Order: sequence, then C-alpha cells, then structure tokens
Amino acid sequence: MEELDTTHMKVAEMLGKPMQSPGCNARPKILDAGAGEGRLSVELKKRGFDVSACDILLENRFPQDIEYKRADLNEGIPYPDNYFDVVTCVELVEHLEDPWHLLTECNRVLKKGGAIVITTPNIINFYSRIAFLLKGRFFCFGPNEMRRGDHINPVTIWEIRNILNDTGFGIETESCNRKFGLDGIKKGVAFIACMMLSPFLSPKDTNLLRGEILIIKARKVKAVE
Repeated sequence: MEELDTTHMKVAEMLGKPMQSPGCNARPKILDAGAGEGRLSVELKKRGFDVSACDILLENRFPQDIEYKRADLNEGIPYPDNYFDVVTCVELVEHLEDPWHLLTECNRVLKKGGAIVITTPNIINFYSRIAFLLKGRFFCFGPNEMRRGDHINPVTIWEIRNILNDTGFGIETESCNRKFGLDGIKKGVAFIACMMLSPFLSPKDTNLLRGEILIIKARKVKAVE
C-alpha cells in the first residue's frame, strides 16, 4: 500500500485523535467513503477511530482488519441512519454522478452534530483557469481523466457550499492541501499571472486561487429527507 499523500495526511491531521468521555471506552465511529485501497482508513485506525469503509473496489484489495463494504456510492451508503460520528469523502465527489445525493446520504448516516470532511480538485485555482482559457478544460478534468471515467464531475467551491447548505450542513473550515509554486514552466507562468491578476479575481483568498485540492470540513446541523 502506498504512503499517505498530502491530502490524506492533512485530513488525518485535521481530525486528530478522537476525544473520549471519562468512563466511556467507545471510540468515535468514522466512515471512509470512497476509501480506495484504504490508506486513510489505516491511518485513522492508528489514531484511535473505529473505522468503517466503503467503495466500489473488490474486498480483497482492502486491509482485512478494517470493516469494508463494497458499494456503488452513486446508489447510496450501505449503513443505517445516525450511525457515524464522522464521514470522510476524500477525492470522491468528482467521481460520482450526483453530489446532492451523496451528501444527503452522508447526512442520513451521520449523528446530529457529526462532522464531514470533503476534498475535491480545486477547479477555481488560477492554473485551472488558465487551462480552461487555453484548452477548454479544468485542472484534473482533461481528456485522459474523463475517458477513463475517473473524474466526471467538476465541482466549484461555490457549488459545494450550496450543496452542503441544502443537505443540512454548516461549514466550519475551508482550506487547500498545498499551493501551486514555481515547479514547472506552466505552473510558474500561472503563478506569476495569478499574483498580477489576483486583485481583480474572485474569490480574494489567495489560498483558493493557488491551492490544488479543496478540503472542507462541515458539521450536520439538521436532518434532511
């Protein structure tokens, strides 16, 4: 299994280690939805969470010491209502047909006050805007990704905010995993152009204009049908 990348590690660090009430041995239940081969699941278990996971991959590709259910998340999450304290959706929403359905399902399986962490390619960063201007495609949504069926649904931060609000969540934090820098001619040109044009662009947050992957943490504030 590969080591955690920077997005997985930032999500793990954001969640930290679970807090337990005095005299209570129960560990917080966390669902790693769209878990892939389990890199984040393994790290969360090490940190003390009671981890469950689901994805479309066959069971034999997942660590055997973590509960795993094979599921098409376009159809739903195979767990009961009000079951989890935390749900993570790391690099998932861009793979699915309907993000409203996904987050409605996350709301359903979360306890009231439970947390959700969502990550997805940041298609409003300046590099993505340059790619769309010159080639008509967003960052991480080129012909190869679309042809393989990997990334089928580019989602902006404004859309994610609206979906979370519509599905009963309140946003707590918005961040990115890392910033584009001068590590290549194309990215360097985008970076310089970003610095020159950023006063005229929306949003004004340079972290969003330069960040590669959006990381949003929200909390369930109400149940939805």
